Amino acid sequence: MKMRNVMIALMGGLLCWSGTVAFGTIADYTAYWSFDNDDNSDASANAYHLSNGGFTSSGVAGGAALFENVSGSTRRRNINDMPLIRDVGSAFTTSMWLQGDFMSQAGGSIGRIIRYWYPDTSGGRSVEVAVGRWNGKIFLGLSENGSDVLEPAGSVVMNDANAWYHVALAVDLSLPSDQVSLYVTKDSAAGIVTPDTWSPNYSSIKSYSGPDRMLYIGAVHNNTSGFYVGAIDELAWYSSALSSAEVGELFARGKAGLSIPEPTSLALLVMGAAALGLVRRRQV
Repeated sequence: MKMRNVMIALMGGLLCWSGTVAFGTIADYTAYWSFDNDDNSDASANAYHLSNGGFTSSGVAGGAALFENVSGSTRRRNINDMPLIRDVGSAFTTSMWLQGDFMSQAGGSIGRIIRYWYPDTSGGRSVEVAVGRWNGKIFLGLSENGSDVLEPAGSVVMNDANAWYHVALAVDLSLPSDQVSLYVTKDSAAGIVTPDTWSPNYSSIKSYSGPDRMLYIGAVHNNTSGFYVGAIDELAWYSSALSSAEVGELFARGKAGLSIPEPTSLALLVMGAAALGLVRRRQV
């Protein structure tokens, strides 16, 4: 009985340490920027630390990255070489929280939130997530030769400048035709919305063999246009297409003002639960 009590106390301590009641287990991220404490550091073991940019202390969970359409380094963030952008295997997911006045921004029609850039002799290839400044909708962009081809926009209109919106883009490249699921959910919603889905052609991206893979946040790759104006928080990359349940967990954590848990803390929670189950089995 003493051992059982110890295990229960341990589980309670672990739950408190994780800062919340128990959530499900999300797949481990391969890059994650919380932007807390005016910091561009990547919390994953890959250490994809960002450069440049401003901050705000009023994020959905702690601080957030701030982007402004002014000259200087506050326009964008970037990483010059990020191998996981090309070496994604069969799937990936990008998750983030956005806030801004997306219905009345000036300086162009499309604000680039994130752009994955693959330079080559044909003018460059890219996959990007952007917001329409005239309608507050999220677009997925695909470029094979430097010219943008925008897929149909998502159905959700981000028209509340004071709200935070959770955006998750889950891409599965293992299916006969590439499958994209786009979730855009306002922070006041009880749960995530039904995603918009479509099947773009990613063949040129999957066949890319160039040496450089660059990530740009807040502008196009040359930092001359397409500026995103607003805040971004809890930006994460997963090397898998997250399920609706996993996207729902990310939304629930942000809605509760919580950062994404570290993979190590998730592992400890699972280990603790397994140990408690073993103790109970032995006492039966």
